[in-house]
Amino acid sequence: MRFGLLLSSFPPNRLFGIDMVTVLSAGVNLLNVAILALVLALLLYRPVRNVLQKRTDKIRDQLTHAEQEMSKAIELRQQYEKKIEEIER
Repeated sequence: MRFGLLLSSFPPNRLFGIDMVTVLSAGVNLLNVAILALVLALLLYRPVRNVLQKRTDKIRDQLTHAEQEMSKAIELRQQYEKKIEEIER
């Protein structure tokens, strides 16, 4: 009984109240989103990739520099420990 009432509330020749204008409007909106995504991808892909690559290179350089400094510090510590041992003798 309620289902019949529900179906009678929709305009004739429309399934769930969706007409051709609504379908076309949704299709146009999907097309607009696809075009916008394509344009943004073409415009922003390279610049963003370049920024990320520069950041990656900078971090890699910092890590390499830190490793070099750490090895220098370890060598210096070993030298000081040897000197301390010589002094204690």
